[in-house]
Amino acid sequence: MRFDVVVLGGGLAGYTAAIALLEKGLSCALLSVGQSSLHFSSGSMDFLRALPDESQVFDLEKGLHDLARQDPGHPYSILGPEKTLELAKKAETAFASWGLEMLGSLSAGNHLRLSPFGKLLPTWLSSKDTVFIPADAEGRPEWPWLKIALLTVKDFLDFNPEIVAAQLKAQGRATSCHMFTCPDLEILRQNPSEFRSVNIARVLDQESNRPFLTEAVKKAAQNADAVFMPACLGFNRPQLAMELSKEAAKPIRLIPTLAPSMIGARLNNQLQYQFLKNGGVLMSKDRVVDFNLVGDQDDSSGSSALTIERLHTENHGDIPIIAKDHVLATGSFFSQGLLSDIDGVREAVFGLDLVNVPESRSDWALGEFFGSQPFARFGVKIDAQTRPFLKGRVLANLKAAGLVLGGFDPIRQGCGAGVAAVTALAAAEAILS
Repeated sequence: MRFDVVVLGGGLAGYTAAIALLEKGLSCALLSVGQSSLHFSSGSMDFLRALPDESQVFDLEKGLHDLARQDPGHPYSILGPEKTLELAKKAETAFASWGLEMLGSLSAGNHLRLSPFGKLLPTWLSSKDTVFIPADAEGRPEWPWLKIALLTVKDFLDFNPEIVAAQLKAQGRATSCHMFTCPDLEILRQNPSEFRSVNIARVLDQESNRPFLTEAVKKAAQNADAVFMPACLGFNRPQLAMELSKEAAKPIRLIPTLAPSMIGARLNNQLQYQFLKNGGVLMSKDRVVDFNLVGDQDDSSGSSALTIERLHTENHGDIPIIAKDHVLATGSFFSQGLLSDIDGVREAVFGLDLVNVPESRSDWALGEFFGSQPFARFGVKIDAQTRPFLKGRVLANLKAAGLVLGGFDPIRQGCGAGVAAVTALAAAEAILS
């Protein structure tokens, strides 16, 4: 099988690179081992929340320049602040053209989203039906609502309205809690392990259950300026919250739940749909088990380089997959793009060179559980064209993108989705050039 490009990894970085390449007329196959980390994400896209000195970021352009000074090994710094901004703006345009209805922009700076525990977190883009709170230049929330009703599904364990209410009250919002159910949810509740956000959404999205949902929303909205609900509706009907807003004559907004995330899973499905619509070939539940490298000469730098000649995968046996270019977007430890054992840490597919890995295992983690853990910065080393290295030699027809990269902490710095989108488009541009 021959393609122009093979993308390894079916998360945000993998799909972003693949769709961008398909739109330029290249043939593209994408190998996905299993569920991507999008299924466990908030559904919002963080670009840069905090700097290494722990100061919060709201002016994103200034934040990138500050980051370049404080952390030259960060992927944004390797690409450069100006290039990162250019690619992020292209990502905003691309997401909109792919049907991802997101609020927020680089030019406006970070806004605030609500975490599953009611904390306000700076973020770049948020789904249209989620809680969106503008922030001033100092990061202070500019609340559009004073009185809020929290409406949740009875016995839904992945969202605690009392904890969220306490956080909202601390923000000066008068908050009340409400619950509802319907007969179809009672049937689903018989299996507690299935009473999760996506399955609940599949029930509530059904037109037959619309009367129960509308009645509950209208009742909760009577003495409130807005109704907040856990994100367990709108999986198959992304406009459902907006439709309910019209019926209740009050804004209905969703808050992400504990994993698995309905908003994240919906985002994954939207990207997958766009990939297939553009003619991509999806090889799901497949992984690379062998590959062949040949020596080459990198004319641009004069240094010794390697080229991937062919791949062999678990599902295709002796049938090789041959491509001119490849994108590695397999994620970090969570997605098994990086592996660790008694012998150390390694990149899972090619054994690529890594950065920020201490020699001693005792230095991989800190005693403070919520501290900035060193292992979060482990990952693949790249150059400014997103090309990785193997034993010091560049792989000329391989680009790396997303959480498999090293040099940043996606949790503490709040930049995981931004790095995924920006480096994916950087990889696509490098291939197209």
